[in-house]
Formats: sequence, C-alpha cells, structure tokens
Amino acid sequence: MKILYIFNFPERGEYLADMIYHGLSETNHEVHCTHHGRYMLKENVQLARQTHGLGFSIRAKMDESLPVKTPEEISDNIACKYYDTVIYGCAYSKGTSTKAYLIHLDEVKQKYGKNDIHFVDGCDRQGDYCAPYYDVGTVWKREIVGTVKANPIGYAIPRSMVLDVIPEKTQSLPKFPAPLENSGGSTHYTYRNETQYHEQIAKSRYAITCKKAGWDCMRHYEIIANRTLPTFTNIEKCPPRTMVDFPKDMCYEINHGTYDYDEMNERMYLHTLEYLTTERMVQRFL
Repeated sequence: MKILYIFNFPERGEYLADMIYHGLSETNHEVHCTHHGRYMLKENVQLARQTHGLGFSIRAKMDESLPVKTPEEISDNIACKYYDTVIYGCAYSKGTSTKAYLIHLDEVKQKYGKNDIHFVDGCDRQGDYCAPYYDVGTVWKREIVGTVKANPIGYAIPRSMVLDVIPEKTQSLPKFPAPLENSGGSTHYTYRNETQYHEQIAKSRYAITCKKAGWDCMRHYEIIANRTLPTFTNIEKCPPRTMVDFPKDMCYEINHGTYDYDEMNERMYLHTLEYLTTERMVQRFL
C-alpha cells in the first residue's frame, strides 16, 4: 500500500499525529510525508525534550525519518492517484491556522473518495472540530462525547517501550506526585531523565492515573507498558466512545474487584500487544 501522510510537526509536537507517524514507520508500506519528523529521531533527543511532555515515550524513538517528498512531487502523485490512502495527521488547529495542516486538500478531494481520505483529531477538547470533513473523508477523534459522528481512536505506545517480563517490584507507588484530575500538566516533569522516569514506574506495583486535560493520556500507557497496574481514578465516568481500545474494564476491576496481581498484569500485557502499540493503532487506517 502507498500512503501519503500529511503533518507539519509543530515545535511542541502533537501526540496522536506523532504516534501515527511512528506506527507507519513500523509497517512495510510505502509512506511519503510532507515534512520531516526531526524530533522523532533518536539522534535528536534534545529537540524532543523541547516538545510537550518532554518527548517521553513516543519521540526520539526512531532510527530514521520516513521519506519526505517536495510539494511538486506530491501534487504529481496525487494527480495520478499514486497513493492508496491519504492521512491528515492533525486536522484541527493547534496554535496556528488549520489550513497549515490541510495542505493539498483541494487536490486530494478531486482525486480520492471518502474511504481513502482520513482526518485525525487528537485534541484534548471534546468539540466537533472536524465536522466540515465528514462528507470528504473518514474522521477519527480521540475525545468523543454525545452525538459526535467521528470514529473513535486513542493513544498508543511504541512496541519497543513495552516490557516483556515483569520487573522486580520494590515499592507500592512511584516516587513522584500523582497527577491532578482535569489538569493539563505533566507530573513526569519532575524527572528530566526519561530512563529514570520509567524505572520509577517499572519497580512499582501500582501507579495512579486519571483524566487530565482529556481522558486519554500518555501516562496510562507508560504505566501498563512498564508492567505496572494502573489505579485509574473515576474510570467508570469515561465516555463509552473515548479510549475504546484501552482496558477500561480491567482498570475498573483493579479499583473494585478481587484479582491475582500477576494474572491481571499478564492480561494487561497481552491486551497492550494486541491493541495499544503504534503499529496496531495505524492498522485502523490500512
């Protein structure tokens, strides 16, 4: 399959768009991009540290960028329908005009049908920001409430970040503050070193997490990737079409049920491999 991925990689990054980019790099498909994902490369750790969340867990994880084509090359390829699928990684405004994220759209609409164009809304807010594109392509949204017609999609984590063996658990909880519900902050800012941050989670039996600016949050995935069980505050209040692939039922069971720790940990691990890696996530588009 030949894929055109359109995203301009703003300085602070965009989690869901970056996850899709990483997931595409894990496939065997031919992918062309409009811009370089420089902060996604391992060699650019310091650049990643300048992005939101310090780039932990998703950025600076790739050995090389996906191929970038010039605007002229992309226009020529669109004109002859070279691509099978076109993905707009960020179809809502993030500190700049939405138009900056929707380049080539007039050309794409002329050549491609609704099933071949995808618009992604990874915004924390629950507004229906991609409503103008329902008749143009397939819309995917992270935070869904009410009657929003978009298809649900959630965060993911690179397979390389998922531990295959439960590490030794030497403490009950990580030694950094628990997040505040409905906040937009990042508690892992107390750690400037990503390795130490993950080590703190990995040696803990549990780690507290909750809804922050949106329900979906990188912290949830960091916890289960480190083979630690999440204590998810008010998980029962999460809208049914938000975080559809996340094991919300298991989180509820951890909060309220009786379970075997290792057995639950294994269930979480298998669920993560099946649904929550970046490669698995992009299969929705493919």
